[in-house]
Amino acid sequence: MKYIAFLFLITWFYPALGQSSQNRIEKRHAEKACEMISRLPEVIKADNYCKKLSKGKRHLVTFIGGDPDADDHSFLIKVAEDNGGAYHAWFLFTYNPKTQKIWFYDPVKDEYISLQKWRKNYRAYM
Repeated sequence: MKYIAFLFLITWFYPALGQSSQNRIEKRHAEKACEMISRLPEVIKADNYCKKLSKGKRHLVTFIGGDPDADDHSFLIKVAEDNGGAYHAWFLFTYNPKTQKIWFYDPVKDEYISLQKWRKNYRAYM
């Protein structure tokens, strides 16, 4: 009887343990994506611009914007101005740990675009 109870517990909790571990792995990948995004030349340039305008009082921060999407497990990654009491978003990205792709969110068109296309459009404005 103890053996059956043990098997039941393992079968019941094993998927939850695996999913939890998978979420940790995905979050670790998203944290690495945050680091990669914060090192993009466009983000560094925007951070320098923000510091210059605020005379060094404000800067940009990059962080995971919430839990992964239920459908494709992608993370929202925000680059925002830390102005003390709140964050003002400058850029929104999404990162999919399965494909390891980073996409930029274009709020005007309400769509995600590739980094290459974003860079082409971004440089036209800067």
